Amino acid sequence: MSRGIESAFFGALGSVPELKTAKSGKPWTSINVAVDTGEEDAAGRSKAQWVRVAVFGEAAERLDGAAKGTRLYVEGTLTLNEWNAPGGEPRHGLAVAAWKCERVGSSAIGRNKPKRQQTGNGRPAVQSADSDEWRGAV
Repeated sequence: MSRGIESAFFGALGSVPELKTAKSGKPWTSINVAVDTGEEDAAGRSKAQWVRVAVFGEAAERLDGAAKGTRLYVEGTLTLNEWNAPGGEPRHGLAVAAWKCERVGSSAIGRNKPKRQQTGNGRPAVQSADSDEWRGAV
């Protein structure tokens, strides 16, 4: 069964994650991830695209204690969130509901390494987000 538009990317954590608890008791967090676009501005600095990400369950727990700038690998479903700004004008933005979010590189060594679980078909198991919990979370 399709999950929708899937996205996978590497990036850097924009701020320290704040772990929250959903009504169901499952942990979750909303983070911003800076993804290098491969382009440079006029001053020669790398340009980044910011991606809003909602992370759930064990993946969210593994982010607890991560520092700003921590390198991450994210997999999830692209979602469109819509809301009204304080002035009443409609707004919308893309976000990712992540089923996988892992620290990579030196920031992952010895800390909260993800558990690799296999499904019956030999592929890594992924955690699906409950759609009622993540809508509007990012």
